[in-house]
Amino acid sequence: MPDNILLTYEPTLEESAEPQIRLYKRTPRSMKVRAKTTYGSCLLVAAIGIAIAPQLPDSFNFSLKLFIIISAVIFAGLADWFSHVPRAIANITACIKSNRDACKTTTTTYFLYPGWLTCDSGTTALVFRLNLLANIREDDSFIELDFMPHGLCTVPKRVFATEADKQQFIARIQQASQSQPIEEGALKV
Repeated sequence: MPDNILLTYEPTLEESAEPQIRLYKRTPRSMKVRAKTTYGSCLLVAAIGIAIAPQLPDSFNFSLKLFIIISAVIFAGLADWFSHVPRAIANITACIKSNRDACKTTTTTYFLYPGWLTCDSGTTALVFRLNLLANIREDDSFIELDFMPHGLCTVPKRVFATEADKQQFIARIQQASQSQPIEEGALKV
């Protein structure tokens, strides 16, 4: 097995944004923001419902008016809760796109050498110490290297010419990091 492995590829916009999106989904701040915006949406719809309730016909009894208001609040809360992550993903992707547009190169290079993994994406260069690797996960599209709380690295599977190349890369990282065996399918995004 070679001591050094070099991977170079042209990432898609989605591949460039993937590490930031995965990190965002895991942060406590993400859940707090999601809860606050949902709470705000519910309060707004409740206030509108309370303001409109007296305008409803008298044939609507109190419990029907209350049911309409509660239903609207629940719907608004659910709609906001489930739309929060897609909005965050769109914002992260737009930020990555603006950075990529400002940079002349979009080539990403991973260089694995004894004890270290470097990632150079044109606008950002990251260096990860492999002994800090907490976990390796593999999903349908990516190999995720979790250095939490220090960072996260995703490598698209498409950069490997063969399954053997991918397995060699993973084995090399596991050897250097003394990590646990890979968790296949453990990550769903």
